[in-house]
Amino acid sequence: MSEHTHHHTETKKVIDRLSRATGHLEAIKKMVKEERDCGDVLIQLAAVRSAINNIGKIILADHM
Repeated sequence: MSEHTHHHTETKKVIDRLSRATGHLEAIKKMVKEERDCGDVLIQLAAVRSAINNIGKIILADHM
């Protein structure tokens, strides 16, 4: 395992966004259990996917 030498400046932002995405995903899970409209579920999944992609961009930018 490599030694951690890079200081991350956006950790709180990343954790906050991950928490928000996790909550959103739990809401989608509830939608599926409630047999909500597939189109609505797919829209919400796309929103979570976008949020996760944006989190990845923050991590990448923080790494550079």
